[in-house]
Amino acid sequence: MRLMECARSGNSAALRELLDVYRPYLRLLARRKGDDYPGGLENALSAVEKTVRAAREEFAEFRGHTEDELVIWLADRHELALMSAIFETPAPGDHAGNDPGGERVSLATICQPMVSPLRRKLRSERAAVLATVLETLPPDQYEAVRLRHVEGWALGDIAARFRCAETAVAERLLRGLRRMKTRLNEF
Repeated sequence: MRLMECARSGNSAALRELLDVYRPYLRLLARRKGDDYPGGLENALSAVEKTVRAAREEFAEFRGHTEDELVIWLADRHELALMSAIFETPAPGDHAGNDPGGERVSLATICQPMVSPLRRKLRSERAAVLATVLETLPPDQYEAVRLRHVEGWALGDIAARFRCAETAVAERLLRGLRRMKTRLNEF
């Protein structure tokens, strides 16, 4: 909470540090949506940097007082950055701004189901902490936990991706979840 107070008082170093705390959460959001957006994961991840830049520039407009409210505010800015990435990415075959035979971005691609502000607030802090802890895992455990528990993949699908047995995936998951549990106890 001290970072929030310092950032609100105009301390740019505190604001930078505060936004860095939530960068893993934004990266996790980007990874979840990356395959659904034109330009894929690369565009989605670049939206994280746009989000952080926009948050720095617009922080004076932030009217919240808690970190939960900050997470919701950041997630909203991130959605805007992702939409902006969609419209900045030309469709296949679209070189002159029109779309002759290319794929148009559908409204369904950009619109996500509405979630009540209360529900978002209740999940926001927990999600930010989990994303931060998830990023501390070794890469193989990170990817296994992300695919299973964030993306909802089956063990067999994860095993195929890693080119290993399902038991090896289960062991990675177990090690990763144990590490996460230890780290979560530190929060």
